[in-house]
Amino acid sequence: MAERGSERPGAFAAGFVLVRRLRDPGFRAALRAAGWLSGQPVVMASDDEAVADVLARMAVDGIGDRALVAVADDAAPFGFRLMSAGVALGSADVGMLPVGRISGQRG
Repeated sequence: MAERGSERPGAFAAGFVLVRRLRDPGFRAALRAAGWLSGQPVVMASDDEAVADVLARMAVDGIGDRALVAVADDAAPFGFRLMSAGVALGSADVGMLPVGRISGQRG
């Protein structure tokens, strides 16, 4: 079994960069604008990681409800693309959503 983060070394290392950036008030404002609340989990993801894999990891780790997903991107403001995501845990019928990849493609 792989150690946590070893299968995504780039995303794991980017987590440390994100934590250091938390000292920057402008970065914290960008996090809030992306829907993050203080104390809410942050999930690091790699650019080529399937959204379904990120959401499955959130469910397995018990994050559920809502988290901020951060993808390292040198071209993005503050070096991260940010999005808020959640996993519905339980028996509620939430319907199906199309799943893709977290990518830098703009369109």
